[in-house]
Amino acid sequence: MRDGRWIWLRLAWRNLWRQKRRTAIQLAVVAGSVLIALWYNNLARGMYAAMIRDGVRSGSGHIGIYHPNYLSDRLVRQTVAPDGLIDELRKLDHVVAVMPRVMLPGVARSSYELLPVAIVGADLDTEQAINPILDAKRLVAGRLPSPGKRTVQAVVGARFAERLHLRVGSKFVFNAQNADGELIATAMRVAGIVRTGLQEIDEGTLLVWRQDAAKLLGRPGHAHEIAVLLDRPNSIAELLPEVQARAAARGAKAFRWEEAMPGLASGIRMDYAFLQAIVFVIFVLVAIGTVNILVMAVLERIREFGILRALGMERRQIGWLVLNEAVLVSLLGVAIGALLGFAATWYTWKYGIDLSEMMGGGSVEMEGVLVEPIMRATWDWAGMARLTGVLLLLSIAAALYPLRLVLRVGPADAVRHY
Repeated sequence: MRDGRWIWLRLAWRNLWRQKRRTAIQLAVVAGSVLIALWYNNLARGMYAAMIRDGVRSGSGHIGIYHPNYLSDRLVRQTVAPDGLIDELRKLDHVVAVMPRVMLPGVARSSYELLPVAIVGADLDTEQAINPILDAKRLVAGRLPSPGKRTVQAVVGARFAERLHLRVGSKFVFNAQNADGELIATAMRVAGIVRTGLQEIDEGTLLVWRQDAAKLLGRPGHAHEIAVLLDRPNSIAELLPEVQARAAARGAKAFRWEEAMPGLASGIRMDYAFLQAIVFVIFVLVAIGTVNILVMAVLERIREFGILRALGMERRQIGWLVLNEAVLVSLLGVAIGALLGFAATWYTWKYGIDLSEMMGGGSVEMEGVLVEPIMRATWDWAGMARLTGVLLLLSIAAALYPLRLVLRVGPADAVRHY
């Protein structure tokens, strides 16, 4: 029985190479589909990982701590007192950084124009090494502010400086309403100018030291957001309950980054749905292409099959031969495609795809997040195995329809009409 199986495989392999062009086309369809599916899936997963990595660094962190109603109301009086909590959080396993921030919306004016802006008060020395907005390559003029100056110093966006006709060292006036509802007005000095490519940052954000922003708010030592950055996203589930308990003890609430940054989370979900649609189209193309090629191959050989039937070969033996041919070409095509997909993933994982020239040398903006212009793939082993298995089964299943054609044709009809 075992020798019989090998005979059928040898016959199937020999039959495949009787028509080298047809077999090469079928291999190209299967291998190309596997290559595209694996590489695109890994590249997309790499993009999502980069968006999350850079998003949590400039936004809420992997876990964000807020006043229970701040995310829904965004009122300046909804603050938390973070000092003791910050020290506790920094001692937890998997915590890389804890970044408290103060948010204060208002208007800025010079003698030329008035613009709506928002102050972001942060520990700039900590965030400089983490927050992509404060990357040195984006600081096009000046430097980071110095804390404790009589006149509050700020890093402003390039578009903001252009519209208000400001340069490093220039002064402007910031007006806002503090946590007690009182109107405040203070002179500020431009310490540095950043250019990110994000309009929200370049035109409407002022970066200052947290203690300066908290004084303007009227609540020294308080913050609106405490961003907890972890060593990896997988640590969120393990650490979240403990962070929630510590935050609740101070009247605050801890949220996952998906809840704190719903725009980024929904953007990734929408893009993932688009990825699934592309993979589905690939599946359809594989099925249609494989069926067409196999039907063509079967129809060309109907007369041959009829003669074999007339010589005594049974239907199931002919069906077994056709099925073995489909299995062999599917296995070979999937193996070639998997190797090519592995090679393409390795290249884009190690070297990436540099989009800096296309983006004018700057960063790529995705869902309001600054992402480095070099797109890198990641290794989604589970996804690769799943896609490879589905495409293999689909290629083999595509043989069922031409196999049915073979089994339905009798020897007399095959010799007479084909």
